[in-house]
Amino acid sequence: MKTANQAVEVAPDDPKMARAKIDALRLSGDLAGARGFVARVGAITGQGETAYVLAALDLAEETPNWQAVVDRLKAAAAGESNPGRARGALVYAIARSGDLRLAREELDKLATAPRPYPLLVELRAFVTRLSGPPLPEMETGGRRDAGVAGVAVVAAEPRRDTDLARVEGTVPAGDYRALIQQASQAAASGNRDRAEQFYRAALAKSPGDTEALSGLGDVARARGSPTVARTYYEKVLATNPHYLPALAALADIKWDAGDHAGAAKLYRDIADSASDGPLAQRAKERAAQVEASPPPKAPPRAPAAPAPTTSPQPSDLPPEIDTSDLPGFKR
Repeated sequence: MKTANQAVEVAPDDPKMARAKIDALRLSGDLAGARGFVARVGAITGQGETAYVLAALDLAEETPNWQAVVDRLKAAAAGESNPGRARGALVYAIARSGDLRLAREELDKLATAPRPYPLLVELRAFVTRLSGPPLPEMETGGRRDAGVAGVAVVAAEPRRDTDLARVEGTVPAGDYRALIQQASQAAASGNRDRAEQFYRAALAKSPGDTEALSGLGDVARARGSPTVARTYYEKVLATNPHYLPALAALADIKWDAGDHAGAAKLYRDIADSASDGPLAQRAKERAAQVEASPPPKAPPRAPAAPAPTTSPQPSDLPPEIDTSDLPGFKR
């Protein structure tokens, strides 16, 4: 707050200084004071940073205008080079507005981002909880904290990828192999949030790891998001093209989507890599099913156009020659 006050004193007409003041006053709980500076940022309302600051101010109100908040956060997220605080806050706001389907779509975008989003598991758990009974509103420090508004506002603070979210209990500080084992056990018991948490923990310890990425694909597929799952499996196969779990999962996704030819190619790869077992047997059966199918019929060709039958024109005949003056001419 002190720094913001000094900045405004030095450059009272600079809208960026007013923007910093709005954020400082909001964080201190003085919403009315923050509102007093809103008019001073009119010249830079089109900037993503300004849109985020104003959206965060709206979120702190007793009854936010969710449509206005969502619109501002969409503008802020569009200006982010990598999914960050605006995108996370957008998921939160959309979920609170009641559009859980759209909130899940935005979550899927975060899940496939090149850089892991540190609050992804918290956000997913929050959206999942909203599908059940309404969450009670909490009071923190004399100010209302809507649901888990910390997800939206704390997202403004940088966090390391190893600062893992907590969904149930605490992620143990075990080695990579122990985390993979815990993830597999959670997935087998149907606890997808917990499984995702452990897989991401393992991925933080071993970036690009085949098992962790494939496990995240399995979680996404179990949630009914084959497009997201496909992204994870393709990342695995880009570095390890013979990893059978990812090959089989991607082949099944293609098959279920109706791309039998694309699936057959992967099934043949599986059959070549695994000579026996139920996985190889199913791969062989499906590949053979595609090969036995009759090829698609080519569309009938249009009949050739008939040759023209018009009578020859005078200009097409040889010229007439007068032979009456030649010897032996007879009429």
